[in-house]
Amino acid sequence: MTADPAVWVQEPNTYPGPLTEVDFWTERAANLNSIHQQLSTERVKKVAKVLELVKSTYYPAFNR
Repeated sequence: MTADPAVWVQEPNTYPGPLTEVDFWTERAANLNSIHQQLSTERVKKVAKVLELVKSTYYPAFNR
């Protein structure tokens, strides 16, 4: 099963059930949690601090 819902309707005579939907959103939530963990690291905080010090226009995006 792929994370792309468009593929589900392209396969003939296959109809995803409710558990497929739950699996899809569980996978998406895991992906978002992974991204959040990566962005919360000390390394990213240091990058944000450098961007702030040099008054970078990218700083507001990193500061969120």
